[in-house]
Amino acid sequence: MNVRLRHDAIVRTLRRNDTSTIDALAEEVGASRRTVLRDISALRDAGYVIHSDVGRGGGLQLDPQSVQTSAKLTVPEVFALLISVAAMRAAGNLPFSELADAGLAKIEKALP
Repeated sequence: MNVRLRHDAIVRTLRRNDTSTIDALAEEVGASRRTVLRDISALRDAGYVIHSDVGRGGGLQLDPQSVQTSAKLTVPEVFALLISVAAMRAAGNLPFSELADAGLAKIEKALP
């Protein structure tokens, strides 16, 4: 599993469960404890608020209001979004097409 997919899996697991341990996350994503610790650090650097409690009954918790503060889209992902919105525009009056266009405009503003 690549880093991005592993990070997504860790965030999903923390959102699903109130508390999770490093060992449980390592098993979930198929990585070592050390790798998960590095991933948690990277997720915190990306803006996620992850609390940790030590000892019996402790573990990691993701703040429910926590979100990634920066989007890291690949070039193919940006092209896929552009093509998808263009296809929605060309198809005519589809539901949410105006919202998709507004969302894409926000993404474009954030790109370097």
